[in-house]
Amino acid sequence: MRKLKFSTYIVGLFLLLALGCSNEKREETVIQGQDFEPAQDVGTVETNEGPELCGGIDGLQCIEGQVCDLPEGQCTVADAQGICKYQPQICTKDYRPVCGCDGRTYGNDCTRLSAGVQKDYNGECRARNDY
Repeated sequence: MRKLKFSTYIVGLFLLLALGCSNEKREETVIQGQDFEPAQDVGTVETNEGPELCGGIDGLQCIEGQVCDLPEGQCTVADAQGICKYQPQICTKDYRPVCGCDGRTYGNDCTRLSAGVQKDYNGECRARNDY
C-alpha cells in the first residue's frame, strides 16, 4: 500500500513538472488600432571614439531621433557642448522632478528629454523671481 502511494506521488510530481515546463507561447495583449514602437535606451550614442558630441563652438548636430543633451545648468551658455542621446518615445511615470531650461517642471529626466528640453537642475522649478 505504501509503495502504491509513493508511486502515485512520484507520477503526480512528474506530471506537474511536465506541465510546468511546456513550450507554449504566452499570449500578448494587443490593443487594436494602436501601433507601439519599442522604447529605445535613453543612454548616450556611442561611436568607436566614445560618446557622440554635439553643440560646442562648431554647432555639431545629432542625427534624426536624437537630441543634444547639454550638461545640467547650461541653459544660457551659447557654445555649450553636449552628448547625443536618443529622444525617448515612451517614459515611465516615476516622479523624480527636474526643471527644464524652459522653466517647466518635468516628472522625470526621461520626459524632459522626450520633450527635447535642456535640464536646468534637479527638482521642481522655482518661481522665476526666486533665482
